[in-house]
Amino acid sequence: MSELRLTPAALLVWVVLLSVAVEVPLIGVLCICFAAACAQGLRHPGQALLLFALGSCALVLGSVRADQDPGLSYTGTVIAEPTATKSGGWYVQVSVPGVSAPQAVFPRELEQVVRGSTVRVDGNTVESMAPPRGFSHTIAAHFRRNVEARTGPESHGLLPAMVLGDTAGQSEEERRVYIATGLSHLSVVSGANISLVTSTAFMLLRWAGCSPRWQVAGAVAVLLGFVALVGLGPSVLRAGMTGLVSLAAVAGSTRMQPAHALSLGVIALLLWRSDLAAQFGFALSVAATAGIVGCYPFIYSALARLGWPDVLTRAVAVAIAADVMTMPIVALMTGEVSLISVLANVLVEPATAPIRVLGVAAIAIPQLLYVLEPCAWWIYHVAYGAAALPVTTVRASPQAVLVGYGWVMVALYYLRTRV
Repeated sequence: MSELRLTPAALLVWVVLLSVAVEVPLIGVLCICFAAACAQGLRHPGQALLLFALGSCALVLGSVRADQDPGLSYTGTVIAEPTATKSGGWYVQVSVPGVSAPQAVFPRELEQVVRGSTVRVDGNTVESMAPPRGFSHTIAAHFRRNVEARTGPESHGLLPAMVLGDTAGQSEEERRVYIATGLSHLSVVSGANISLVTSTAFMLLRWAGCSPRWQVAGAVAVLLGFVALVGLGPSVLRAGMTGLVSLAAVAGSTRMQPAHALSLGVIALLLWRSDLAAQFGFALSVAATAGIVGCYPFIYSALARLGWPDVLTRAVAVAIAADVMTMPIVALMTGEVSLISVLANVLVEPATAPIRVLGVAAIAIPQLLYVLEPCAWWIYHVAYGAAALPVTTVRASPQAVLVGYGWVMVALYYLRTRV
């Protein structure tokens, strides 16, 4: 169980920063004392010291950053595509110089504001001052134009989103369809993007006969290059962390187990960006990765007894593993869960890998878009076909989801031991 030795520290850092975010730091102090006392009582003085040190560091950093207030009027940069809210307004995230956490703004009206725009915020009014600038935005605009010129309408919103996290071409209807079918994770730069790109580089370098050190160095270089392409937004930070965890798994290093790498990544990322502790997106990324790392082997061994083709068994096992961990969070966030997310994700799985790997190459070689268009067409029609079913989502509480998936795991355990 040595691969889990950093898990208590990662959870403690998360809880402490969350207590600061909700303005109840006393809970964080009590958690630090309790965790350190438990470790000491179990005769793990090193663990107790680590918990106390990291918990205290998180408490201090979180408290200092919580005091950073830009006021009601400030100038900043939009770090993610604005999203429409159910009340008819907009949700905009603005990065302000000198303030660690991005500011959330909810304007009623929004004009000419996209990711990368320089804006002036006055209360809940957001005014565009300058269009997006920089290397990543130039690349995104170039790729979007190539997609629109060479592919059908089904690909216009999906390909830029899957390759670069650029959702500017997606309509609100498309976004709702992807959310209802559990495919919205395809429209952001995720750990899957980075893990596939870096793993491909890793395997190519291994095939070329490079030493393990050069394989890892090459994969990290590809990771840094990919981040430069897509920009350093919130989803990219999460993707970088989960992608590095997947890279640790592909590397097969006995010194860095995936669970250990995940805990280390959570600690480092939360200490760097304390605001992530209170973001559902970060919780979903960590939960999905933890599910794949921890639950996938068990689920795969249970489903393997059914005699399905191995590629189908693996796809279903990954989808269930991610759903087991993320669905309670989704229920807490939205009050409902998708009934078709596992099916939809299994159906689109064969089409996602080519887009994520070849899509990066298509930025420089636009002729590859003709190869990728059928994959995007398939994902688009699976999403709309699934969304047209009579029932796609149901109202559910996190407790109900935990109970439901608890029985799923019991059934899989029975299948594993009896079949």
